[in-house]
Amino acid sequence: MHIISIVGPTAVGKSAVAFALAEQFLSNGTVTGVDLISADSRQVYKGLEILSGADEPPINPNIRLHGVSIVQPTEEWSLAHFHQLAHRLIENGENENRVVIVVGGTGLYQSQLLQSEIEGQAPPLTDVREKAEGMSVSELQAWLAELDGKAVANLNQSDISNPRRLVRAIERALWLQKKPSVKNVPSKHTQQFFGLQTTKEDLVERIRQRVKQRLEQGVVSEVALLEARLEELGTPLTSLPAHSACGLREVLAFSRGEIEREQCIDLWTQREVAYAKRQATWWKKYPDVQWFDITDKDWLEKLVAAASDSISR
Repeated sequence: MHIISIVGPTAVGKSAVAFALAEQFLSNGTVTGVDLISADSRQVYKGLEILSGADEPPINPNIRLHGVSIVQPTEEWSLAHFHQLAHRLIENGENENRVVIVVGGTGLYQSQLLQSEIEGQAPPLTDVREKAEGMSVSELQAWLAELDGKAVANLNQSDISNPRRLVRAIERALWLQKKPSVKNVPSKHTQQFFGLQTTKEDLVERIRQRVKQRLEQGVVSEVALLEARLEELGTPLTSLPAHSACGLREVLAFSRGEIEREQCIDLWTQREVAYAKRQATWWKKYPDVQWFDITDKDWLEKLVAAASDSISR
């Protein structure tokens, strides 16, 4: 089965292209339906639909959207979870003559899709988590360094100060010590990457306008409601996996009166722009991506033609 992957920086319009491709494939009459799989590590969380920019289910019943608003903010979501979801849909699509389009900016999810052995498969370890509950950040760092010094060096400043991420790194280090050696084997499926890009100025403006739109859509109320629900459970929002979502800290600061609306927009935009830069850096490592500049004339028609050709092979 041939899988289409739409990649590129945040706010460049990947979801719109994926929906346009889905409609085109259906209009050709060669497939029975299209499955869109969101490869976004934050759109999976319920209660953060506005903040994460989660796509709404398509009107066309032959187009199905997966991987959006499917887990609680208190639950973990990892590459392993995404891998399991995506492969179930890929196998189903092959059996039912449906096209699979993977869309989203989490590069690890996209690039590891067809790997037989994926990174980050380490399961939660109850004994590790029970021990970690009484440990400080510095103690967790020392534990990880003892297990895998390179893992500590590879963590960014945010990760190395985050107890939850340190615990996951410890679990992975322990798991890698015990797991059997397994080599990746070639997949029976193929994957074609189509990337969207634009100028730096255009991308910054797109991000800024999207931030403003989400504020107008009620993201402050959305975050406040989620925070209130979690407080009833005795779970601080800042301790959750979803807390790293772009904009969440800025929205919280704005809702508490710590910053003004314009400052919230500026800071949120800056965070999204920094994220877009990291995405661009990630995809530079992959020469097989076919890039389309959305400022060029007829770029969408060319992309649709290339994608249509790839699934007809």
